[in-house]
Amino acid sequence: TQPAVVVLDLDGTTLDADHKLAPATLAALRRASKAVRLIFATGRPTWDVQPFVDALGAPVTCILFNGASCATLRPHATPATRFLEPLGGARAAEAYRIAQTCGGAVSLVLPTRSVGVATNAKQRAQLAALAQHLARGEQQPRASACQNRTSTAPA
Repeated sequence: TQPAVVVLDLDGTTLDADHKLAPATLAALRRASKAVRLIFATGRPTWDVQPFVDALGAPVTCILFNGASCATLRPHATPATRFLEPLGGARAAEAYRIAQTCGGAVSLVLPTRSVGVATNAKQRAQLAALAQHLARGEQQPRASACQNRTSTAPA
């Protein structure tokens, strides 16, 4: 029996160590997309998944933002993101307060980008290290690169 749907995670599974679709993987996905419905399930935002859909050359249903959004992305088309439930100002403020109390970080997801908001000194150092990597044109630094440049002092 052949499956009707194949759900794929991206990071650490479908993508290679450089966060790219290897040529063999892309060829396999193209073959599979002719026989089954492909779904990408990822923590990534829409705009980070669109290039993979463009490379595939076929529409892909996507579960995005760790399940907070879903969309069918089409090759070389402007993606439309639909969130399952907008957070709203009051709930966003409460989420920030809880993250600050627990030492967590906050990611603000806007229509065209997401913004990391630090709630303590360690997170500010990690965001600064990430900004340095991005300024050098690196899309996603390895975790060790950020860890080596961050403070371990308590906030």
